[in-house]
Amino acid sequence: MAPSTEYHAVPISNEPVGEKNTFDVKQYAWNAGRWNLRLPTWQSWDGRLIVSHAVLSLLSLFLGIIIAASAVNRPEPQKTLPSSPIPSSVFSPRLPTVMRPDERYVGWSPFVNHNWKTLIRGLEDVWVLNPEQYGLEPGFRKVQDSDSEYQLYHISNLHQVHCLNIVRQAAFQDIHNITGFTADDIDLATVHIEHCVEYLRLSIMCGDNFTLEPGSPPGTPSSEAFDKWGNPLGWGITKNCVNWENLRYWQAVQLKASKGLM
Repeated sequence: MAPSTEYHAVPISNEPVGEKNTFDVKQYAWNAGRWNLRLPTWQSWDGRLIVSHAVLSLLSLFLGIIIAASAVNRPEPQKTLPSSPIPSSVFSPRLPTVMRPDERYVGWSPFVNHNWKTLIRGLEDVWVLNPEQYGLEPGFRKVQDSDSEYQLYHISNLHQVHCLNIVRQAAFQDIHNITGFTADDIDLATVHIEHCVEYLRLSIMCGDNFTLEPGSPPGTPSSEAFDKWGNPLGWGITKNCVNWENLRYWQAVQLKASKGLM
């Protein structure tokens, strides 16, 4: 006999086909209500506990991934280097200094010119032993000694004073028609003037310790407080300045040391 091709519904229960399903839905519902039998939901205590554990597990996993990634990408700590070979006595304590014209450096005369030259003459540079200890790039060496080490450095403030004197000489020669310059003075001013003007501009704009300058204090002579158009000149204000004499002394000591070691 050929197999039957009639459709037979699959019974829901596991009871043999043809047997009576004795499952009492009403009785189960009554027992479930009687014994409070129910599946945990998110609103129940057990449900909230399960959800909380799941959230904490995910957060712990996420935090672990972040910590592991940061540990892998974290750069090795860099060794700290002394910021400068210049002794701290140059910078501290600060010296209260009144900003007003100093006759030793104002105008044009042999006396004034001598004072300007002696501000930095012979000490434009400074010798530094083991400059790499301070994170310095190689310096330059003595012009007369090609075998010396690259351990000479310009101090920016002294370089600025040098350039200011060059601009000063050019101004008096050009504007005031001052004569009496030596050939070396004229040549120096001619070669250095453009370099010095630009160097001063860059130095001023690069300053990292800007000072807000007030007007001249009460009692300042009018000629020092304002120009003839009424613009403030700022003479008489007080600033905290580095110890220039200590800087010069340190340079002189280093110069003596370099003669014995270079």
